[in-house]
This record gives sequence, structure tokens and C-alpha cells, in this order.
Amino acid sequence: MIFAPRNGFDASCFEDPVAENTEWTLLHEGNLIGRHRSHRVSPDRIELRVTPAGLVKPAVFTTIGTGMLLSGSPACLLFLVPGLWIAYRRLPPKVFDKTSGWYWKGWEMPQASVTETGRRRTWCRLQEIHAIQLLYKHVREYTGYADVGGGYAQYELNLVLHDAKRIEVLAHDDLAQMREDATSIAALLRVPVWDATRHGMAPR
Repeated sequence: MIFAPRNGFDASCFEDPVAENTEWTLLHEGNLIGRHRSHRVSPDRIELRVTPAGLVKPAVFTTIGTGMLLSGSPACLLFLVPGLWIAYRRLPPKVFDKTSGWYWKGWEMPQASVTETGRRRTWCRLQEIHAIQLLYKHVREYTGYADVGGGYAQYELNLVLHDAKRIEVLAHDDLAQMREDATSIAALLRVPVWDATRHGMAPR
């Protein structure tokens, strides 16, 4: 069977029908989750925890906002709210736990009622994971509708399930760290890494 390249990327290099049916665009363009690093908590558990670099932006926002709050400025909310929101999104670990058989984002494993009925954006059974996907795109920056040039590299690590659906895990600009984390996760789960950045999607 001959497959047409999806989203301009020819996934036949991975020699897997699931790869051919998988989307090869970023799940959330421009959504930099912040840098995380994998930690082997036990032989059967890996946690992705935010690095100090990933907390610089929320720390700056909350520091400025706190200073404005103490000075009585109502504009403090313009900094406090985004800073606290970014920290709230980045602090919870992403957990791969073979003992329970689940992947999830958060401080605690999701309850059965959630995993059976909720949207699979932050959790799945480990046995559903088919491969680890690495993607790249140069994201351009805009002011309104004007292209201001420049931009930045965004790399994304996704879980590809057996049905070719994907769950976003990481999105940041450190390719070396993302590759290291992908290798660790893949070794734990015994699944392949589909690294599109080594197959023409970005400089090697």
C-alpha cells in the first residue's frame, strides 16, 4: 500500500503503518509549555519536572506584579494573573508509571471516573502508547496581522497512540533535552522514537 505524505512530511521512513496515518504538525503551535527534564524516580517510573529555566517567565511576572500590588497599583493584575497561570500550568509533573499502567499530568493519578469519561488530553494507559513523536517548526512572530520577522524554534514531544491519535507532552526550544527525554521515555515503555527532526523537518 502506498501512502501519501501527511502535512508535507513523508513518514514512510519509520516503516510503520501507524506513522503513515499520524498527523505531523504541531498540536499547539506557539504553545511553549516550558522546559522539563526527565527524572527516573524508580525503575518503573519517570517524571518530567519543570526546570528552573521553565519558571523564569512566571517568576518575573509575579515579582513585577507583587511589587505593583504593594505600591497600590491596580495594574498589578496584568502581571500577577499571567504569572500565576503560567506557573500553575508548568509546575505539575508529567508521570509515566508502569506500576499503575498510566501516563498522566498532575500531582496525583486521575481517578477512575475521570479516566473513563474525561477527555484524553493529559492521560492515557501506557499500553495505548505506540511511539514517541518529535516535531519541529519555526514559529514566526506577529503583531496583529503584521509579520515582525524573526521568530523561534518550537519542538514538540507527543505520544502517538495505536489509533494514531496524539497527546502533547512537551513543547519548548531545547532539542537536545527533548531528545534525551524521548529516549528515556521510549526505553521505559519499549516503544520507538519517531524523530522527524532527523528526517528533514529541522537541521540535525
